[in-house]
Amino acid sequence: MHSNNDIKGLPSSICKLYNLQTLSLAGLGKLEKLPEHLWKLISLRHLYITSRQNSLPEKGIGCLTSLRKLSINCKFLSSLPNSFQELTNLVDLRIWCCPELSFRETSLQNLRNLQRLIISDVPKLREIPGGLQDAATTLKFLSISICSGLTALPEWLENFKSLDEVRIKKCPNLISLPQGMHRLTTLRELHIIEGSPELMRRCQQGTGEDWPKIAHVRKIFLG
Repeated sequence: MHSNNDIKGLPSSICKLYNLQTLSLAGLGKLEKLPEHLWKLISLRHLYITSRQNSLPEKGIGCLTSLRKLSINCKFLSSLPNSFQELTNLVDLRIWCCPELSFRETSLQNLRNLQRLIISDVPKLREIPGGLQDAATTLKFLSISICSGLTALPEWLENFKSLDEVRIKKCPNLISLPQGMHRLTTLRELHIIEGSPELMRRCQQGTGEDWPKIAHVRKIFLG
């Protein structure tokens, strides 16, 4: 018998399931590459992928315009395909355990319906891609964790008028919040926990340098 971790490829026939709405490849740690004709699964709404590829095919995920939720776990992935911007109906995006992934400024652009973004264990993340600004009116939840390369959150974050909750965890080089953080009037919860000592110090109630930026937030969790 073979465990899921032994599976290196999937049959091409899986791409004939044109009405398939959910496909989870999570846990297939030895999967060499995604099915070649994945783009034919035009009804997919939820996709959870892992692959040992260092790049995803341009014609693959970008053609899945019905996608609402996408989760990526790919240890060798170095960049997102340009066709990613075609996922205009995406609501929930999770990118995690991608140690080789670097973002371009245009990454994540055109995701105009995105409501939740989770980035975790992506050490080469240096800054949040400017393309995310296309989701300024829709993004409600932002979580960034285990991103040691991140040194700052962008000043344009103040334009995200629907942002309800922000979570920051184990980002040791992120040492301050944007100046315009106080303009996020819809922000209800802020979590800064584990491994962000300087940022936690700056956000201490009454005494921290960044406290005036977040004093309006109803629930603040530090530590």
